[in-house]
Amino acid sequence: MHHHDRAFLPTPRHASAPAWSRAIGVFDLETTGVDVARDRIVTAHVGLLDGDGAVRRSRAWLADPGIDIPEGA
Repeated sequence: MHHHDRAFLPTPRHASAPAWSRAIGVFDLETTGVDVARDRIVTAHVGLLDGDGAVRRSRAWLADPGIDIPEGA
């Protein structure tokens, strides 16, 4: 076992929870719109949450979309 794996071992409160729920990956994008062929990514975020929803790892990026960001975006 690696030292960082210890954060995901079940505690008594999580003993009955399915193993997959002890670590959940999340991903989010903010874009200039909803047209996947035309619009651009502005921000991106990936994270890893534990079974209580606490953030264990997180990374975010800000991108220059190369176009003006519409007010409604």
